[in-house]
Amino acid sequence: MSLLGLQYKYTTALLDLKPQYWYRGRVEVDRKANPYVQAGVGYSKSKGTSYRSAELNLLPVETAPGVRKKMYEIRFNYYQDFKLIKYVNSSVSFETNYFTQGMLGIDTISTVAPRLQQPQGRKVYTPIDANSYSVTTYDDAIRSSLTFRNVYDKGLIRRSKFLPFLEAQYSLGSIDLADGYPYWMIRNRFFAGGGVGWQYQITNFSSRVEAGYFYDDYSDFFQRYLGSLTYQLFDYTSVSLGIEYYLQSKFYSNAVQFGIKHNLKKRIKKKQSN
Repeated sequence: MSLLGLQYKYTTALLDLKPQYWYRGRVEVDRKANPYVQAGVGYSKSKGTSYRSAELNLLPVETAPGVRKKMYEIRFNYYQDFKLIKYVNSSVSFETNYFTQGMLGIDTISTVAPRLQQPQGRKVYTPIDANSYSVTTYDDAIRSSLTFRNVYDKGLIRRSKFLPFLEAQYSLGSIDLADGYPYWMIRNRFFAGGGVGWQYQITNFSSRVEAGYFYDDYSDFFQRYLGSLTYQLFDYTSVSLGIEYYLQSKFYSNAVQFGIKHNLKKRIKKKQSN
């Protein structure tokens, strides 16, 4: 499912040793002109070799069934990075996702259950015939995850460099939706593995690709490929592209995002020096 939208974001000035704040709002529409809103606030601060950030966002559930059912997600993320070893950048990320109540599925039962047309907890029973009922399940859900990551980086400023990494994550969910409808969630999950990233930067262009291979107690093993690029097209305008692609034996969703960013304040397109 594709959405087209417009976003406004305000960010405070970046000053040494001072926290930076931002807020944003977005309106998107689908092909039938149905509107969807997003909103968020965030904070970040750098000090020496450490960096921390926190943000809270409201957005539609990022699956086609979730969007069609007008389900929303409230997402909180806290991120902290630091150096444990000279050339190793370590980071910890905690994320909690709350999914608003919506229809999770419909089943049919063949049994006589009188007067079950009214909601029974979070289930609605509707008669089909004298001996059959459809059972519609409604629920909200919450999921939390903790991610630890190490990246080997000497910190040298180069146009091109490789960045090996190790990563592990543990997550807990309140319900089991392993079939991915209307979104994906399981009770608990652990995965760990590693890979390598490649980063390329010049004056007005930056890109990064990453490939990883992970052990997973849910799907045994899976591969993950990430990619992003940003190009300062004009003084006020930049374009960006982001890709997530997974290879595994069980359910996973992939995504492609393309964006055009227009700054209200002029950002000079830098000229490359010879």
